[in-house]
Amino acid sequence: MISLSGLMIVFVASVIACAGNLLVRAGIDHAGGFHPTTFLETGFALSKLLLDLRFSAGMVLYIVSMLIWFRIISSEPLSVAYPVMLSLTVVMVTLGAVFWFHEQITLRLVLGIAIILAGIVVVAAGERSL
Repeated sequence: MISLSGLMIVFVASVIACAGNLLVRAGIDHAGGFHPTTFLETGFALSKLLLDLRFSAGMVLYIVSMLIWFRIISSEPLSVAYPVMLSLTVVMVTLGAVFWFHEQITLRLVLGIAIILAGIVVVAAGERSL
């Protein structure tokens, strides 16, 4: 079972990872996309992206969330922390994409998010070992 403080840290890391994802997407959109076909083009396209403040800020937030993740897995059960963090991040990024990038929200998407949230509750609540 994950501790309450661990759950709060997972939530913070998820929020930061979500913000990183959304900023990276905004930077890629601003740059006109990311479609390199060769290794050389990949390096050029990445250097162009790194000059975009949104993209660079998103990458910094990724690194921050990774550092927080290291803290989480050093003290919390990985089998619980990982699905909780991943699920929270998926839900937040999806909602952020709908809000900021005007991605379509469908009944299937809403049902999927509801199932993910239910899964978070089940996994985070924990139970006795078998």
